[in-house]
Amino acid sequence: MRSRAWAWLLLVPACAFGVVVATSPFVLFHPQLSFAGSPDRFVDAVVRAGRSDARAALWIDNVFLVSWLVTVPRLVGAGLDRWAAEERRANALWMASPRLAVAAAVAGLVGNGLALFAAGKSEPPVVVTWSVAASGVVSLVLFVVSMVSLLVLVIGPTGRYLVRRDRRGG
Repeated sequence: MRSRAWAWLLLVPACAFGVVVATSPFVLFHPQLSFAGSPDRFVDAVVRAGRSDARAALWIDNVFLVSWLVTVPRLVGAGLDRWAAEERRANALWMASPRLAVAAAVAGLVGNGLALFAAGKSEPPVVVTWSVAASGVVSLVLFVVSMVSLLVLVIGPTGRYLVRRDRRGG
């Protein structure tokens, strides 16, 4: 993965995320469902979306999470090994960033699995809605950290290279 053109693979999860947003049953459906925290608010979000639409949105989100899992950790690792500045390779947080990208997707998949389990129930178990909320918080934090590492380790170095190449005329 020496070629910087590999960074174009980021379009796969970006497009999948666009589909998640475009097909969401209502604005902020996923955060409202993930951070409901109580069975009543969880059921309200599912009812507002419609049970089948809520389940479909969760499955579409799973497609995004799998596309993230397949592309982003590898690209962050390549950015760390080949494109990033030398001092970033010595930093423990940057070295952990591929594993954090995996953990973000896994936490999202666990939360979606629990939400799919609870989406059909008129009174989902409290522990399940709490677990959905906890995995939502964990995945949100890990996705923010992963996005920063994507910017610093992949997008920044490859974008800087493309700008320099254009200025050289080649």
